Amino acid sequence: LLHYDSSRPFERCYDLLDVVGQGSFGAVYRAKCTSTGELRAVKVMKMSKVRKDFSAVATEIEAMLRLSHPNVVRFHEFFEREGSICVVMGLCSGHFGQLIR
Repeated sequence: LLHYDSSRPFERCYDLLDVVGQGSFGAVYRAKCTSTGELRAVKVMKMSKVRKDFSAVATEIEAMLRLSHPNVVRFHEFFEREGSICVVMGLCSGHFGQLIR
């Protein structure tokens, strides 16, 4: 099962910089880790949309927790924030459209 540590507020850990993509549950942002300065991707999903299919979101997060492979985006952590779930992942350069051309 997923475990969430509420003692670390998202706002103290990451600064959202700009939107890099949109999806059915929300948006993906480029973000800066406040402690290391590393750039990461943060998928911000609105709870109102997640509730409709929470099991799919939980399954995605649990799968990312278990995966460790050079060709898979690394999962870092997740937060609950202002009616949203924030999933923090490694940031990839470029976009899928460029990759398949």
